[in-house]
This record gives sequence, structure tokens and C-alpha cells, in this order.
Amino acid sequence: MCFCVFDLCHLFCIAQTNVTNTDNCVKMCADIVTLRDVDPNLEQAAVNVLATMPSSLEILLKKADQGEHCAEEDCVEYDGVDMHFVNAILQSLNRRLEPEARGEYELLGTYFTVLIHLCQRSKESRRFARLKVMPPLHAEDVERRPDEGNEFRNKVVRVMMSACNCRHLAAEFLFILCKRSVNRLLKYCGFGNAAGLLANYGFLGAINQPKRLSDSEDSETEDYKQVENLVNPVTGCIEPPHENPLEGMSQEQKEYEAMQLVNAMSKLMDQGVISPGTVGDDGRVRAVKHVLELAPKDDLRDEEESDVD
Repeated sequence: MCFCVFDLCHLFCIAQTNVTNTDNCVKMCADIVTLRDVDPNLEQAAVNVLATMPSSLEILLKKADQGEHCAEEDCVEYDGVDMHFVNAILQSLNRRLEPEARGEYELLGTYFTVLIHLCQRSKESRRFARLKVMPPLHAEDVERRPDEGNEFRNKVVRVMMSACNCRHLAAEFLFILCKRSVNRLLKYCGFGNAAGLLANYGFLGAINQPKRLSDSEDSETEDYKQVENLVNPVTGCIEPPHENPLEGMSQEQKEYEAMQLVNAMSKLMDQGVISPGTVGDDGRVRAVKHVLELAPKDDLRDEEESDVD
């Protein structure tokens, strides 16, 4: 197959004329992505075209006995569905996420877009991609932060935490792989990394909800379960033990230090230096008008009851 970027542009224009041409364009672009040793620029152009045709991507997900690649040595099948294209674009994305290619993050938006559409439309694609990107956690996986390491998950989390334009797509991709489960996302990414996505979706109020039964299904191993309680939910990893700064203080000293902190925050708020926020009823962050709004509601309720007494 001999193609250049100009040919793809011409093919894209033809694809807009009718459904048949669109499907043919999608198939040809998919064939380019699955080629071995394909030119990176041509592959990028093919993925860019595919990202503009989300409604036609389903034709790439055929039953394994109907797929064109089932007789080939590199046939990839999952739950009876041909995953040849999904596997190819995942491998390509993984290569482009290597540290030496970090300057090309801005070009990855269409890769995430195609994968998001595939995973939304096909549970087989989502499950297959999850096994590749977010396999069941082991104890050694939580010995370091989610954005550290060279595993596929670590690379995508780094994109999610970067300043590039596709960081929101990377976060959305991981969230879809987690079946939009807040608890599962926090397990794989840590609250610190996932807070932005959850705030945008209004899901901050769901972080303390009980885990669903499916949150542990196919996402944990026995050795992970043994260390699960040691994982810091904010950082998503096991941190070395720290000395408790309150150890040795009397209750009066603790209350004094707490009031000092409250007064300092109140002063900074009055000066406009900081603007603390809390989670509103809609699950989104809202600015507080008084520092006491940051106190847990149970504490405020107890204080009101004590005043009545």
C-alpha cells in the first residue's frame, strides 16, 4: 500500500459524499494504522481522519470469524471480537508516549479521541484496552506514584497531569476504562491526579461513596489486597511512614494550633490572597464565604447541639 498525506486529504474529501465512501475511508485509514513500520506522519494523518468519523468506527469491530485478520499470525481476538485495529492503535499510542517523544503530546488528541469512541461503543474494546492500559494492580504497582514508571498507565497519567491540550482527553479515556467509576479511577490514578476531572464532571461528592462490587472485579490481585489499606488515596501509592506532628501534644495545644490556622486562613481570605473552596451540592467546587464552611458538617452540627444544651 503506497500512500502519502496528500492522498489521505483527498480520500477524506471523497468520504464526505456518502456513507459507502466514508466506510471505505475508515477501512483504508485503519489499514494504514495497522501496517508494520508505517511512516509516523502517515499514521498520524490516518488517525486524524479517523477521529473525524466516530460514527463509522464500529465497522472496525467485527466478530472474530468475520474479521479480515483472523487468519493472520498477528490476529488479536477478545471475547469473540477482532481487536486487530484496537491493538494497533494502542501500541502506536504507547510508542508515542515514550519519554523521548514527550514534546509530541499535543499530537495525541486524535489517538485518545478514536480510543474513547471505540471504548464507548464496544464493551469488548473497553475491556481489552483496560487490560492493556490498566491491568489488575499488584503490590509493586503502588510502591510509586501513578505518574512514575514506564507502564502504559503511568504514561497516560503523565499526559493527564501535563499542560498539553489533550490532557482532558487522556483523563476521559482513563475514566471510561474505569466504567466511570470514581473509586476505580482513584485507585489507579490517585485523588490528586483525578481531582480536576472529577471537579469538571461534578463527581467530587462521590469520592466517599461505597465501592461498587465491580470496582474490585478484575482490578485487584491478592498481593495488592494485602497492602490496599496502606495506600494513600491522595497520591495513589504507599508512602514511607512520617512522624505525626501532633504526637505529644495535649488536647489544649491541638485546639490552640487549630485556632491559629483558622485565624491565619481567615486573614488571608479577607486580604484576597486565597479563596478556599468546598464541594457544593452539585458535586462541584464552590468558593466559601467564611472559613468555618471548611469544617466538617458533623462538627458544626455537634457544636450547634452543644450550644442548645
